[in-house]
Amino acid sequence: VKTFVRGFLALVVLAVATPGLATESTVEVLSNGSGARRVLSFTPTKGATQTDKMTMTMGMAMEMGGREMPPNNMPAMVMVMQTTIDDVAANGDITYSFVLTDATVEETEGVNPMVMAPMRAQLAQLVGLKGSSTTTAQGRVLSGNFEPPDGADPAIKEMYTRMESSLGQMSAPLPDKKVGQGAQWLLRQKITNQGMTIDQNVTYTLDSLSGDDMELSMVLTQTADPQAIEAPGMPPGGSARLLSLDTSGTGKLKMNLGTILPTESNVDTKSNMKMSVSADGQSMEMGMKMDMRMELALQE
Repeated sequence: VKTFVRGFLALVVLAVATPGLATESTVEVLSNGSGARRVLSFTPTKGATQTDKMTMTMGMAMEMGGREMPPNNMPAMVMVMQTTIDDVAANGDITYSFVLTDATVEETEGVNPMVMAPMRAQLAQLVGLKGSSTTTAQGRVLSGNFEPPDGADPAIKEMYTRMESSLGQMSAPLPDKKVGQGAQWLLRQKITNQGMTIDQNVTYTLDSLSGDDMELSMVLTQTADPQAIEAPGMPPGGSARLLSLDTSGTGKLKMNLGTILPTESNVDTKSNMKMSVSADGQSMEMGMKMDMRMELALQE
């Protein structure tokens, strides 16, 4: 069962590292803010391109069968994505495409070198990922699709299928009501990722607004009911069940309404997950605490 647990943990890391599909999504204005107010809308120019570098660092502490395991830091994962605005409709709907041009891990102090090679190989299969999405002018996803690169293994292809329409989660959805500085709105989402259904709430605060430039802060929570996990790549006969999930996080975003993705962002989260896994006639309960930081920076 320990061999299975190691494979299962790789899938859990992959689930955290990639966005999921928001099957339900609503935005509620909590405060309209002060000063001059207006309806915020994304207004990119057809043909515009943007290249972003995304860096994720992660640390984990495990408990298996009632025994605490030594803390485990993961190598920094770095991905580069280029986005192109393909069309802006008369009603403001935005269609854009993207391609992942690089995905690798960086040498990270305190990380076991044995972890580097398999993670680098796994991430390499993401290079060449293409897709497109259509959103409203407020960033609500209307449709989307992903195209896995040639040669991707079945588990990676299955992951792409589950990720469909999820790129819009990388940006901050905007309310459709007039807001000013200090405004707050709540995004409620039900997300599916790697066979799990997660309830996510994100509260955004408009810290500053100058022309089309704005700065936002965010507070995030995630919870999930007990449920079976049907992750791609799970060994034959193996099964896993989520017992509980509790995630909290904060972040900062800098955005310009002339683009669809932040020009700069950072999000820090802490997760506490409990699971039970079974394989080869054996079962084990385990807990995982995870600290994660995700950074996005515009590449000129």
